[in-house]
Amino acid sequence: MDLKSAYLENLGTPPNKVYKFFTLNENFYKTISGHYFWLSKPADFNDPFDCNPHLITFKPTKQAIKLLFKSQPLEGTRRQRRNTLKGYFAQPEKIKKIHDELKFEMNNVWGICCFTKTYKNILMWSHYANKHTGVCLGFEPALSPDTFLISNVKYTNHFQPMDYGSQRQVALFNMFITKSEDWKYEEEMRLVGHQTGKWPFPKKVLREVIFGCKTSKEDKKKVLEFLKANGYDNVIYKQATMREDSFLLDFKELNDIDQIN
Repeated sequence: MDLKSAYLENLGTPPNKVYKFFTLNENFYKTISGHYFWLSKPADFNDPFDCNPHLITFKPTKQAIKLLFKSQPLEGTRRQRRNTLKGYFAQPEKIKKIHDELKFEMNNVWGICCFTKTYKNILMWSHYANKHTGVCLGFEPALSPDTFLISNVKYTNHFQPMDYGSQRQVALFNMFITKSEDWKYEEEMRLVGHQTGKWPFPKKVLREVIFGCKTSKEDKKKVLEFLKANGYDNVIYKQATMREDSFLLDFKELNDIDQIN
């Protein structure tokens, strides 16, 4: 199974919209002007158990060793490569050591961009939108399916490693989308790429801009004007407000710039 098939198998029914929280800083405005998502390396994530390399094991069978070096080609002539393989077949513990070192490096090479299915969670606003002073952007995956090769995150308290030798892509994918149940409230979805950096998206997929309940009037006007100046024409703007009868947020649609306060 290849990486795209692993995505699709885990996706289920795609949501109508996915959301991403932002602090209003230079990175946000670069995202808008450059219309790209940033894929970060898992080693930088705030959860030390995220993308845990121990979720991958490696049983050094002959077939597994061949598959490993099919994706990581050996150097030298054909005869030299064949002799190297024979050496690993004779001493499989050596290749297991190489693989154990390699899997820890994966978290510095691959890139991940995180989304959520909800914009209503107050903890998400606090953690990822600078204490409710930022924004949440809503994207419509159906408008560009190839952009949003996103998968549900699997939340579990059962640590279940998978063998890289027999299910290479699936085992790798499982490592990238498995998290502790403590994070379940985030309702996360992930886009996984073969490298870190920019992942372009067409402007038409941005459909909602939701301001936090503490976003300043000046920031709201700046965001609105910046989006219009950069060609985002079909966007709905919403405002989060604190309810007076519960620990919940309400959201109202803003029809024009005069409603910003």
